[in-house]
Amino acid sequence: MILLQLGDAEAAAGQTERAEAAFGEAAEAARQAGRPDLLADAVLGLTGGTGFEIPIGDPDDAELLRDALDRLGDGDPARRARMLARLSVVQTLLVPVAARRALADEALTMARQVDLPAIRAEALAAVCDTSAGPEHVEVRAQAASEIVQLGQEAGDLAVELLGLRLRLVARLEAGELDGVDADIDRYSVVVERLGHAAYTWYVPLWRGMRDLMRGDLSTRRRHRNRLAELVEQSGSANAHLLLLAQDLMADMQAGGDLTAHQQELARFADEEEEAALGVQFKITQALVAALVGDHDRASALLRRWAAALRAAEPDSEWLPMLVQAAECLVLLPARDPELDLAAWLHGHLVAHADRFAVEGIGAYVHGAAAGPAAKLAGLLGCSDEATELMEQAARAEEEAGAVALAARTRLQATELPSPSGPPAGGGAEPASTGREGVFRREGDHWRLEFAGASASVRDSKGMRDLAALLAVPGRGLAALDLMASGAAVGTTAFGRDQMVTAKPGDLGPVLDDTARAAYRHRVEEIEEELDAADRHGDAERSSHLLAERDALLAELASAYGLGGRPRREGDPAERARSAVTARIRDAVRRIDAVHPALGSHLRHAVRTGAICTYDPEQPVRWQT
Repeated sequence: MILLQLGDAEAAAGQTERAEAAFGEAAEAARQAGRPDLLADAVLGLTGGTGFEIPIGDPDDAELLRDALDRLGDGDPARRARMLARLSVVQTLLVPVAARRALADEALTMARQVDLPAIRAEALAAVCDTSAGPEHVEVRAQAASEIVQLGQEAGDLAVELLGLRLRLVARLEAGELDGVDADIDRYSVVVERLGHAAYTWYVPLWRGMRDLMRGDLSTRRRHRNRLAELVEQSGSANAHLLLLAQDLMADMQAGGDLTAHQQELARFADEEEEAALGVQFKITQALVAALVGDHDRASALLRRWAAALRAAEPDSEWLPMLVQAAECLVLLPARDPELDLAAWLHGHLVAHADRFAVEGIGAYVHGAAAGPAAKLAGLLGCSDEATELMEQAARAEEEAGAVALAARTRLQATELPSPSGPPAGGGAEPASTGREGVFRREGDHWRLEFAGASASVRDSKGMRDLAALLAVPGRGLAALDLMASGAAVGTTAFGRDQMVTAKPGDLGPVLDDTARAAYRHRVEEIEEELDAADRHGDAERSSHLLAERDALLAELASAYGLGGRPRREGDPAERARSAVTARIRDAVRRIDAVHPALGSHLRHAVRTGAICTYDPEQPVRWQT
């Protein structure tokens, strides 16, 4: 008993190796003493302890469980239910899911008979594990909610955390983000009361995931740093892997340099047996290779692992794996050999079009599966279907409140691949014609044509500003010149590094040195208070602090000019910056109301300030 208690304590402290040693010694002592009950407890400790994180795919663990079950017999239904549930999960990747589900169902039947909340929760968790994939989201959400209720009624914090974790992932897949945020907040409060390092790291992981969905990269960095600290304390292999996964996906989303990630994946592959890595790892390698321009490597990996991809069971990693494979395919310039795989992927993604693809235990959310399905439809020559699927994906993401995902989808809708050439960002030379659009004034309206859609918007100064910027892509126009010229297309263009000097009429700084110093000091204080609020799970306090911080940063930003120089009241350059920025934003807003694809494109491609620029990721030939 003492060894079992020691193992539990070491596991709670994140000392994984010490916990395994204690449980291993306890198991041997139980065998020698002829105590199958204590042997069962020791083996449960060796294979995942409380059941919160269970190692999978290890045949030795499966054999330990089967041996302990044989020794236990039928006289201890409570322990037997736990053992059956554990064996079901441990045998992931070792036996078909149908066999594992039969074990989970047997465990749940037995657990309901003994009516012990913690044991019923473990059995329900096993049912969730064997009901993974996009077809069973509702089943898992219902079972997870039952686990949460069991934990709350019994006052068992660990059980409640298990249910919250399972429900949160199901809600992510369903796009129920309000419920996701509520579960994160509740989890953060409960885990603070429990105080186990092995459970705490999920909070910054999930908050970082939600930051990425909102496009808030600066706040995500703060949560990422906190996650890195907790990974070291937790002793969790899952925590380490999910941190690496979120870092990779965040850099993919931001269009960052993925060379270091490619090297890290290669090192990981060298250290592990190929069979142990699985097809999902290989698909990730292929996608990263395609993104860094190594198309031969990406194509070779896809072809080698296509059969395994098709044969994979629809588990928790299945939908994100299909999304990654689809994204990889549309990046490859040589498509003919992969079109059969593209058609297969397209069919499965369309079948789950409104499901959100979730990496790991909520590390990252790709968005609605309709998005990559649309890209494959374009690749296969079905342009009308591609447009419809992109709209379906954008609507699902907007309704869920995933604003960054929806904005990205709206932009990608203008860049759908076609079978005649590589997609945008595919690494090949762009087609000679490029994309085209019309932004032309006709009387008191502007005719807009872009991405296969047309619209009309009433004339305004902001529309003229936009026309001037579209006429000189990649070059900066001074806000002063836009104001002075009435935004004529012939306005002088400035290089990116050229500054605008202040004119007469200066009335002094908007904020004096003392005020600016006080603002900066308060921002630094807020960052420290935010860390403390997160550690204590005080979601309400964190929300208020974030709002105050954002307001202060906005005030500081408005008080500084180019190069970090303080803006000065009455400065003509500052007045021009403010006026031109406001009227361009108003014009984009009115465009977005009648032509969402063009509105999204302009929001991403136009930068305002003292120097305004239209700088799209892919060139567009505009008729102005």
